[in-house]
Order: sequence, then C-alpha cells, then structure tokens
Amino acid sequence: MRTIFQLLLLIWLLFLSNQTNAAQFEASHLKSVVQNAIQRIKDIDKTKWAFELHSFENEEGEITDYTAAFNGALPEGQKWQLLTKDKKPATDKQKRAFIKQRNKDKKTFSIKLEQLITLDSLQLLDSANEALTASFDVNIPKLGDDAIGKLKGTLVVSPKNQLLKQITITNLAEFSPMAMTNIEKFKMVLTFTEVSGQVLPINAEMTMRGTFAGFMELNETSKDSYIKYKLLE
Repeated sequence: MRTIFQLLLLIWLLFLSNQTNAAQFEASHLKSVVQNAIQRIKDIDKTKWAFELHSFENEEGEITDYTAAFNGALPEGQKWQLLTKDKKPATDKQKRAFIKQRNKDKKTFSIKLEQLITLDSLQLLDSANEALTASFDVNIPKLGDDAIGKLKGTLVVSPKNQLLKQITITNLAEFSPMAMTNIEKFKMVLTFTEVSGQVLPINAEMTMRGTFAGFMELNETSKDSYIKYKLLE
C-alpha cells in the first residue's frame, strides 16, 4: 500500500512539474513573439515610404478634419505636407501651422510600444485562429501617476509572421491625468498591417470622456487613418 501511495505521489508531482514547465514555456513563447512583433514595427525604414494620413477629431463638438501627405525620402522639415483642411484645399498659412503643430506634438506626446506594453505582465487569453490574444499592464506616463493600475491592455499577434495586429487599451476605473480633470472613459485602439514585408499602422483611434473642474464636460474622439502606402525606390 505504501509503495502504491509513493508511486501515485510521484506521478502527481511529475504532473505538476509538467504543468509548471508548460506554463513557463507558454509565457516565454508569448513574450518572445510580442518582442519580435514590436521589433518589426521599430525596424520600419520611414525614408522608404510615402503615404497619406487622414485625421478626424471631435472635441466637445469642435471638429478638426485634415488630410496630409508624408514622403520619407524628402529632407527633414519637408516630409509632411498638408493637403486639405476641413475637406478644402489647404492654404499656405494652414500648411505652416500644420508643420509647426506636428513638430510640437512630436516633442510633447510620444509613446514607444516597448514602454506601452509591459512585457513581463503578458497573460495569454486565447490562441485560436492562428493568433494569440493576450492582456498586459499599461504604462502611459503622460496620463499621470493616478492612471497607474487603472488601465488594461489587450493585443492580438500572429506568431506565424510575428505581426502585431491590434492593441486595445481601456480604463478599469476613473483616473485624473491632471489637476481638476477626471476621466471616466478611455479607449485607444491601434491596428497594423503588413505591406511589402514591413509592418505599418492602419488606424489609431481614441475615445476619452470625463469632466473638468467638476462640471465642464470632456468628450473627445479621434481617428487617424493611414492610407495609400507606397514603397519608394
């Protein structure tokens, strides 16, 4: 009887060990796939691409709508050109203001994917349809310390070609990115695709709702669409 008990205990311990090793392999594999997918996006050579950006923003009913062209082969300062503003051909004044604003935005709000996605927090949710779906902890310093622990992210990545297809970030609770500001709903969705062997963005969408000073409504939605990609010679 004792020998049988010892044998059963050994089998159980081996089972637990195999389960642990499988979980460790799964976590390691997921982290490696996501790391490689992020690296593919970082490896984009922007000097070899041209595309158009259509941007739409609705901020408390004030709408901004424009289309701009990007040519990575042109010198710095000439890469971007505003084409339309509010569905009308852009004026020279609007073109200068656009370039000035883009340079300002680039300096004040820039998120790197390897900072946005906390790799050690990745948890596999699903592995169907040749894609891995995982959750992760989110770190966006520009949203303030109060947002720490109140944002959650999910991503969809293809392990076959290391393609990060989509990133979705939502808030789990209200947070305050700055004094007297309260965000009740936050959602950001980034989508990517593969063009000529490189991973490029398709859409960047954001919804943010809340209040300022306790009574002023904050309601902002925006969507950037990247279209007409062209690989330059």
